[in-house]
Amino acid sequence: MKALTILLATLFATSALGEATFSWNEFTERAAAAVQGGEQAALIELQAERRDEPVEPREWNAYWRAYLHYRAAYLAGEDEPDKERLEACVETAEQAVESGEDSGESHALLGLCYGQLAGTGMMAGMRYGSKAQAALDEALLLAPDNPRVLLAAGINDLYTPAQYGGDIERAERRLSDARDRLAGGAEHVGESPWRPAWGALDAHGHLAMAYARLERPGEALEVLRQAERSGIQSPWLEGMRSRFEGDASSR
Repeated sequence: MKALTILLATLFATSALGEATFSWNEFTERAAAAVQGGEQAALIELQAERRDEPVEPREWNAYWRAYLHYRAAYLAGEDEPDKERLEACVETAEQAVESGEDSGESHALLGLCYGQLAGTGMMAGMRYGSKAQAALDEALLLAPDNPRVLLAAGINDLYTPAQYGGDIERAERRLSDARDRLAGGAEHVGESPWRPAWGALDAHGHLAMAYARLERPGEALEVLRQAERSGIQSPWLEGMRSRFEGDASSR
C-alpha cells in the first residue's frame, strides 16, 4: 500500500526527464475504459504515466486527480473502499473547488468523495455525512441540470439513511434524470475534451439499485438491459443483471 500511495502521489507531477506529449482525448478515453472494465491496474498505469502536469487548461488538473482517486478507491477488488484514496479525493476535489474548475462539477465530485467516506463506518458517517450534503447542496444550487450533479445527489439520496435525509423516491427521480441526460453520450468531445462526460455507467447501475430498493425488480432489470443494449457494460453491471435475471427466473 505504501508503494502504491507513493505511485498515486506522482500523478500529474512534472517529469524531470522532460515534457511528454499529452492528449486530453486519450487520457479521458483510457480512464473511461479502465473504469468500464473494472481494471484497477490499467488505471494505476494511467496515473503513473501522467507526469507532465500542469497541462492546459490548468484549472482542470485538480478535478481529474480527484476523479482518479475516487475511481481507484473502488477498483482495488476489495470489500471496502480504500479510505486513503477517498481522503486524497477529498483533498484534491477541494483544490478543484478552490481553483474554480466549473464549480458545479467539482462540488458534485467532492460530495461523492465525502459521501463514500461517510459510508465507511458509523463515526465516519457522523463526520462526513453533513459535509457530503453541504457540497451537494452547493452543486445543485450552481448547476441543477448538470447530469453528474444529479447523479451525485441521487447516489447520496439512495444510500443515506432516511433519518439523516435520504429519500429513495427522490433518488430514483434524480438518477433517472441523470441517466436520460447522459444518454446522448459525451457532451464535450472535440471542443473541450478535458470537461467531464462520465456518469452513464453509474447512473444505470445506481438507478437499478434504486428500483430494487423500491421493490420494482422488473424495472431494475430493464435498466440494466438498456445499458447492455447501449454498449454500457462493466463487471458491476453484469453482476447485477445476472443476479436480477436469476431472481426473475426463480419467481
